[in-house]
Amino acid sequence: MRKLLLGIDSISTFIGKCAAWAVVGLTVLISWEVFSRYALNRPHAWVLDAQIMLYGTLFMLAGAYTLSK
Repeated sequence: MRKLLLGIDSISTFIGKCAAWAVVGLTVLISWEVFSRYALNRPHAWVLDAQIMLYGTLFMLAGAYTLSK
């Protein structure tokens, strides 16, 4: 049973680290959208949807990692 719990903890830690990289991706996506909207005057319609989906995924993955610690 202990081996199973350690395996689940290692999976949760891996997912938490992936979620940390998702923060970087979300930051780049938001920065690109702000730059393209104000500097280039060409906003993209898909970026807002991608931001919402990535933030929701990040929230769920990071929440699971936080509860495991």
